[in-house]
Amino acid sequence: QMLLEAAKRARPGAELKSIIETYLSPEHCGSASEGCPVAALASEVARHPRPVRLRFDKAIRDHARRFLKYLPGSTEAEKMRHFAVLFSGMAGVLSVARAVADDGMRQRILQGAKEFYIRSFCP
Repeated sequence: QMLLEAAKRARPGAELKSIIETYLSPEHCGSASEGCPVAALASEVARHPRPVRLRFDKAIRDHARRFLKYLPGSTEAEKMRHFAVLFSGMAGVLSVARAVADDGMRQRILQGAKEFYIRSFCP
């Protein structure tokens, strides 16, 4: 919900940039209990039986459908590939940033990833 709101507040054409900036913000990083469940739970879900992982798959696909319109690509398949790379990468970044104790390292992780993903995915 927070990411869709960020997209709605953005100027036309800057929705994905706003999503990336919001997801990789220090505020989102600091709110693990209210933030992205993928970043918080993915490694735990991986240890569960297939039926649990299938429900996780469905949640990821549903999440992707809400964001496809903001992703680059000329086909749905291309947009889905971009979603897979961007959102799994950002979830990993967020998970690591939340785990480190050093505030400076946390900020470098978030800022470096934010710059990389904006440069890679935003026009």
